[in-house]
Amino acid sequence: IAVTDHVDYSYPTPKPHHTIGDIEQYIEVVEYFQNKYRDQLTIRLGVEIGMEPHYFEEVNKLLQSYPFDFVIGSVHEVNSLAVSRSPFFAEKTKLEAYTAYYTAILNNIREFQNFDVLGHLDYCKRYCPIPYETDDQWLANELVTEIFQTLIKYGKGIEVNTSGFRHTSQICMPHPDIIRQYYNLGGRCITVGSDSH
Repeated sequence: IAVTDHVDYSYPTPKPHHTIGDIEQYIEVVEYFQNKYRDQLTIRLGVEIGMEPHYFEEVNKLLQSYPFDFVIGSVHEVNSLAVSRSPFFAEKTKLEAYTAYYTAILNNIREFQNFDVLGHLDYCKRYCPIPYETDDQWLANELVTEIFQTLIKYGKGIEVNTSGFRHTSQICMPHPDIIRQYYNLGGRCITVGSDSH
């Protein structure tokens, strides 16, 4: 098991859970539990990085400065707009919103590969104000194919995020059809995350 709390340098929220405030304290706490449960459980020190191109330099410095065992690369913002907020979806159809989100993921992972798995691929479905439909997993699917081809090329995996079961869709993120697509393209690295903060 890995503890993977967030580091998002510009996420527009006062909520402290969205970025680690004191990295040294965070590491100390994880190390405490690594030692406490060392005979019962292997606990890895991880982090979830919010990928945005103008912060790649800071992210790389952080990852070089601390002994993280596992890194999730996620996209929470597109052009400095939080995907969890209504301005990201303003004046977009559902297809346009998914296209914008997947395009941002693709651009990020083509430029930045300092992570192990891509987090919650279809994260935008969690916040989309347009009601969920049972075939939403096929929206902008040609971009999903490109994302998977790029991840596989660089030896990266995907996270199956269980927070989708708390969403109206009642399905993991990404959808099982998308996970199958990753597998059929040759992807073999899959992790499971709770997004529990």
